Amino acid sequence: MKDHMNSLGFSNVYNENEDFYERVRTETVPPYDVLVSNPPFSGNHVEGILRFAVKSRRPFALLLPDFVCRKVYFQEIVAGGTPIALIAPTEPYRFWAPGRADKGIRGRAIVPKAHGLEFGCVWVCCFWSFQKKVIRWWRKGERSESFCKLYTSANDLPQTSTTKKRGNPRQRAKARKRMALAASKG
Repeated sequence: MKDHMNSLGFSNVYNENEDFYERVRTETVPPYDVLVSNPPFSGNHVEGILRFAVKSRRPFALLLPDFVCRKVYFQEIVAGGTPIALIAPTEPYRFWAPGRADKGIRGRAIVPKAHGLEFGCVWVCCFWSFQKKVIRWWRKGERSESFCKLYTSANDLPQTSTTKKRGNPRQRAKARKRMALAASKG
């Protein structure tokens, strides 16, 4: 990552394999100008990093599942004047799943899934005092054939995934039994 960012002209990049949330908890986050992250999508990672990023009042770009932008916690966190820009790819991002050589599983590019359903990803960005300037710059160069589109509201994002929650453990067990029964009959 550091080499790639350096090749783009960013010479001072901090990207270490460490517990980010521990650094936040102990208030030992290294000084930074811009936070760029693709956090784990599981657990409360997304909500945690979003809260940190907004509270920091520094520019950020977070690659998140697109359905997060419709969550109540997202709306609560960005309420009160946090200027958000959403950059969505026109084709879904594919992530590299490295596989497991010891199990004979080859690596492959995959579209992320939650509860068996594919979802899109979006860059949630905030440039604070530079927000209007950045959006004007983007709009000036935006073309119909662009690989990404910029949105300034979650309501404007195309609906590429479902926000349906999975059932509780009992409901999921019932669904598995129905599927097994249907498979044995068919």
